[in-house]
Amino acid sequence: FGAAAFDLVILEDVLGAGREVQAALAEADRVLQPRGRLLILDRILPTDGELAGRLAALDFTVTRRQWLPGRAPDRALFLASRPVATAARTGTHD
Repeated sequence: FGAAAFDLVILEDVLGAGREVQAALAEADRVLQPRGRLLILDRILPTDGELAGRLAALDFTVTRRQWLPGRAPDRALFLASRPVATAARTGTHD
């Protein structure tokens, strides 16, 4: 897909993929419009801050997180977007 082609990208079960995590996040960043949103559904513990750090490195902020009901809170939805100032400055991706 071309750069900045989507206003929403959904990633599912990519966090356990080792080095491929950063590649998946970078590709999502590339195809997202500057004000696009990223939705991630994955297995993650409520105390794990690694995802927020990886997203922050790409100028994303987690705007909402929701752990799914179940016996153990290990599946969550994360919604991330870029701050408005970053999105306006970024324009489109190359």
